[in-house]
Amino acid sequence: MKKFIITSSIITAVLVAGILSAAGWYFSEKVMHPPKPDKLKCSADHFVYCNDPKKDLGLEFENVSFISQRKYNLKGWFIPVKGSKKIVITVHGHGANRYEGARWFKTLHKAGFNILTFDLRNSGQSTKDITSMGYYERYDVIAAVDFAEKQKGMKSIGVFGVSMGSSSSIPAMALDKRIKAGVFEASLANLQDQFGDMLTRDFGLPKFPILNTAILFFEIRAGVDLNQMNNENIIGEISPRPVFLIHCSRDNYIGYSHGLRMFKAAKEPKQTWTTDCDKHAEAWQSDPEKAEKLVTEFFIKNL
Repeated sequence: MKKFIITSSIITAVLVAGILSAAGWYFSEKVMHPPKPDKLKCSADHFVYCNDPKKDLGLEFENVSFISQRKYNLKGWFIPVKGSKKIVITVHGHGANRYEGARWFKTLHKAGFNILTFDLRNSGQSTKDITSMGYYERYDVIAAVDFAEKQKGMKSIGVFGVSMGSSSSIPAMALDKRIKAGVFEASLANLQDQFGDMLTRDFGLPKFPILNTAILFFEIRAGVDLNQMNNENIIGEISPRPVFLIHCSRDNYIGYSHGLRMFKAAKEPKQTWTTDCDKHAEAWQSDPEKAEKLVTEFFIKNL
């Protein structure tokens, strides 16, 4: 009987370990290798514009590329404004690409800002690798700043990060003082908390005991440290450069509580806008006129 109990316990432990490992692997795989948005299947309700800047907005643009950390080749568009040395770099979210920022191009361009928009590593036309939720993508943002300054002669540089683009741009701005101002939409405060929400909401998996296993698999496979990826611990380092935080009050992916935590953690000068919308990172869709007014006024004042 004792032998049977021991054997059963071992089998149970092996099964539990196997289930946890499978769940951790599955979750980390979905985070590291998101489905790529196809331009031909672009969702107009979120991206708004699904062609190039000339076709959709009448804006002249240049196809550009530049090299990031690990010698990754990043592809993007440069939209010039004659005589201006000011630029806004737009940074897209998880599973998206350069098209995500297109809804903001026309108003930024009209306000006198050059625009650099690009595909992060493992996105769009850039070098394929893994998606690390901002841990390595921060160096892509810094590479974009290098390109804007050294190749395009820009003197005043701002960033506009959306969702994971915020998780890439916030640490980049903290590291690189050439970035003078930052707008961050739908930013998450704590990646571990967000992973817990994703497990239950998106994958139907319980937080306990899967969360710790999922985090372990993601850290090992992606080569990252989650303790270095919590934006609420980083955003205060940006001060005295200004930040502008935007969040939907009923965001269905990164909850509004993250926006509140981020604004609390940020230091002055800072401002925020909460808009009444229930879809992730769609503040523009909720009120285009107000969204464009607030964002352009912020950049005009601070660049």
